[in-house]
Amino acid sequence: MGGDRRAYLAEVIVSPEFRRKGVARRLVEESEEDAQGWGADHLYLYVYGPNDAAKHLFGGLGYSNVDDIKNVYVLVYKRAEISAPSMSYSVERMKKDDIGSAVELINGYYRGWRHFEPFTAESFESHLSRIPGYGLDDVWVAEDGGEIMACAGLWDCSNLADFCYARELLSWKAMGLVLRSLSRFTRVPRIAREGEYFKFHFLTGCAF
Repeated sequence: MGGDRRAYLAEVIVSPEFRRKGVARRLVEESEEDAQGWGADHLYLYVYGPNDAAKHLFGGLGYSNVDDIKNVYVLVYKRAEISAPSMSYSVERMKKDDIGSAVELINGYYRGWRHFEPFTAESFESHLSRIPGYGLDDVWVAEDGGEIMACAGLWDCSNLADFCYARELLSWKAMGLVLRSLSRFTRVPRIAREGEYFKFHFLTGCAF
């Protein structure tokens, strides 16, 4: 899409007692102004169904449905034993001196992707600082003899908010029971119970 620049709207969450008062609309409009200020030509987002309220909100604000995405997955877990006899490498937090090499790696990885605009060392640092609770210390690099082979960003969202399942799907409750039973015999992922607070980490898409 040529030189078009896009901004991604991650979440719009309004507490139940303040819904239907125009709060969500105001948040989206403020986000649109910010995106324009950054030089974005488009703002895009994902609506995970069923969510008729969100569809109504964004439809009323002039957003159009570009595509429907089917997301089917199975929770799997396996302990990985990594062996690389031909290489000895270390994994460490990114240092300022690593930025140039990491940016080359990231730009090469994403080259040709529709929504990606190549970084410079300066724009990469600026990008990291714009993400709340995120920065250079949250990016990890794998080095072999001083050469960066891989990098990834790990964002701990628990620095920003406390997370819990206020209401847990029946399927998740059943999965939790199964996994807790299996945990007596082997290592399995732990699913937080309804109302229980948990830490929330995920890999960010700006550094692979």
